[in-house]
Amino acid sequence: MRERDGFDEIDVKDTKELTRVQLIKIGKRLKELRTNNGLSLNDISFYLFSNITTVDSLERGRVKNVTLLTLSKFSVFYGVPITELFN
Repeated sequence: MRERDGFDEIDVKDTKELTRVQLIKIGKRLKELRTNNGLSLNDISFYLFSNITTVDSLERGRVKNVTLLTLSKFSVFYGVPITELFN
């Protein structure tokens, strides 16, 4: 971070993409939420209008990136704050 005009400036490349570790952590949390609610991958893909392979890849942390919109859909579906997906 650099300071400019009294404000901290954050380098965009530091915050632009989630790290591999973060993606794996999010995937584990999504799988935990799904299984705790007794839902299948097919159920989730149906409710979120997503491909079952995409949901599976996300849960396994085998995606290169995930959008905030996608995380928001999961957050709303499970009724949890989006920040809980990172725990």
